[in-house]
Amino acid sequence: MISGKTMEIPNLMGRKEAKSAFREACKKLGIDGKRVEELCVYELTDGTRTSTELGGWEAYFDGGMFVLRLFHIMAMLGAKNAYVLTTGEGHKKRENYSDIMHSLEKQVDVYSKYVKEHDVRLKFVANVPILARFTKFMRMLHRLEKESAKNNGLTVYVLINYSADWAYRTGALKKLPNANVIIKHTKGQVNEGLWLPGKLHNNGFVYAQNGSSSRNWTDKELVYFIAIMLRSMLFHQGQQYQKTYKKGEKELIREMREKKMVFVHKKLFPKPTKRVVIFSNVGPEIYEF
Repeated sequence: MISGKTMEIPNLMGRKEAKSAFREACKKLGIDGKRVEELCVYELTDGTRTSTELGGWEAYFDGGMFVLRLFHIMAMLGAKNAYVLTTGEGHKKRENYSDIMHSLEKQVDVYSKYVKEHDVRLKFVANVPILARFTKFMRMLHRLEKESAKNNGLTVYVLINYSADWAYRTGALKKLPNANVIIKHTKGQVNEGLWLPGKLHNNGFVYAQNGSSSRNWTDKELVYFIAIMLRSMLFHQGQQYQKTYKKGEKELIREMREKKMVFVHKKLFPKPTKRVVIFSNVGPEIYEF
């Protein structure tokens, strides 16, 4: 299924530049950037077919490069774990399913080069029986996972042909880390079939109005995106199940949420092209950058 020229690794942000931009973003957002080590996102890619003029497999390939660049920067900033959804079981019903699979095979070569040069580990969580007819593709994934097995940086859990029903039935996620931020592009929802059973405790929901298309995001925008994810994580830690209120805290929350109806809306760049929404315990926050 692979045809055409070999695809190359996109230009990647340097560590020094990434850390400098991250410090700047954290200062604007009023958060502790050191806590990024605790950040574990569940990235639900979307909007790749509508965000650019690309069509067919190329649109999905561009989405894969968005993921590579995002996780590359997260790795340099010190994050330890992340999840990304590539395909769900429901995708096989699409007329363009062959485009999706063709794109994934194209991405394998790029990621193979990447993990040999950078300290990122890939673990594939794949619904293998239904992928049996893609035996060549599965061999490629096994090779890629083996190539990155000794890397000690960010571990990315890549979900392929995924469904929550399959995860419940097989316990495929049982030994994997908890994801504390869900990222959804273009649509403000997470379908039931894409849930991570037992792995979304204390999560914060982050909505990006913009699609997960690499060519539409600058490196600095990705850094600010990560900082906003971290702010969401910090908001929601300790808020579920075991929340206790200090003296006067309930009254303050009630005042801000119910009476003042606090609504944060900030421009982080002079001429923003991205919009992201997160939620605190008193209301929504919109950031444009």
